[in-house]
Amino acid sequence: MLRGLGANLDLKVISVLIAAALWWFVATTDTTPVAIAAAVEYTGLADDRAVVGPEGQRVEVQLQAVRSVVARLSADRVRVLVNLAGFGEGRSVVDLKPEDVMVPPGVVVTRVTPSRLHLTIAPVDGTRPERKAPHR
Repeated sequence: MLRGLGANLDLKVISVLIAAALWWFVATTDTTPVAIAAAVEYTGLADDRAVVGPEGQRVEVQLQAVRSVVARLSADRVRVLVNLAGFGEGRSVVDLKPEDVMVPPGVVVTRVTPSRLHLTIAPVDGTRPERKAPHR
């Protein structure tokens, strides 16, 4: 019985290698789409200014990755960074792009919804610059 295990050993080794290669190919090329609600983080804003509006604003991020990565993916590992450097006070519209989303390696961002954020930037103390009324 044990004598039969050694027969055709080269073919058995080749069979195992082919099976392993096929498993690896299927496991790493079969991507799965997933949608995650990610929190928006603002960077580059001057210290004397803040974004006014709903706290904890979230956007839906459509992602694509292999199943093993999707199984370990959670909302706290996906971040949307919005750079507000150069934005002044008042209302602004910021376009969101897939490049603004920070994801783990092996994950591809396919879409961000909404693709635009409407923001209001105000002084930190909440006061507006004083405007003089016109003289009559």
